[in-house]
Amino acid sequence: MNIYRCLAIGVMIAAVLPVNMSAAQQITRMSDRKPVEFAQMMEEIKDSKVILVGETHYEKKHHDVQLDVIRVLHGKGIPLAIGLEMFPAESQAQLDRWTKGKMIERSFKWVYARYWAEEWSLYRDIFMF
Repeated sequence: MNIYRCLAIGVMIAAVLPVNMSAAQQITRMSDRKPVEFAQMMEEIKDSKVILVGETHYEKKHHDVQLDVIRVLHGKGIPLAIGLEMFPAESQAQLDRWTKGKMIERSFKWVYARYWAEEWSLYRDIFMF
């Protein structure tokens, strides 16, 4: 699995948005703005070339959904590239070092903090996976 700084250009094939997930997990399918269950969403997006999972940066539950999507796709053997808006293109070498296991967490947290103000704990599980 690779982490890349990506600029999404063109058509998104699948887009979902986790919203109001305090009581029960609710995911909104963007094509028709209808709520769907996680399993239904995964079935619908499994063959997509691009999947965009939107979130509110400070909502941990949203990042948990992102990680669940990553885990399920990875578990099915689907090759993944994860695009992150917070890293500029010139940080790609650092991202590559991280994904190759050539950078310890403390050093990567410094890279992360250089480019992003949100708490590390919100994104840590995704980066560690």
